[in-house]
Amino acid sequence: MAAPGLAPALDQKERGECYLAFVRDCLDGPRWVGAHWFQYQDQALTGRPDGENYQCGLVTVCDVPYPEMVRAARDIAGEMYRRRRAGRATAVAATRSDLRARALQPTRGAAKQPAKAKASLDCRKNEM
Repeated sequence: MAAPGLAPALDQKERGECYLAFVRDCLDGPRWVGAHWFQYQDQALTGRPDGENYQCGLVTVCDVPYPEMVRAARDIAGEMYRRRRAGRATAVAATRSDLRARALQPTRGAAKQPAKAKASLDCRKNEM
């Protein structure tokens, strides 16, 4: 049996949901430039020369698409530009607000650094 992948999912439906969560996190993060999917096709059941045999493709080894992954890719493609523009506008407003707040702070003492963006790699949030 193939290994479940780098971030195991219970089934193909959850795999699609995790893909959506990953790409949405990237789109919403102002510091992300892009994202890619690791591999188009699943790895062979017999594995690579090092034995790795992840089920991490958009299609099976027989080139049959996973309907849940195709649906997730279509869904995100339909919202990515709108979502990124909204995220960028929010990030710009937050940056301007942060700059104004820093300008108004007293000069003595260190200014607090803004929280860094954090992207989730496992959409299940440590559920097992």
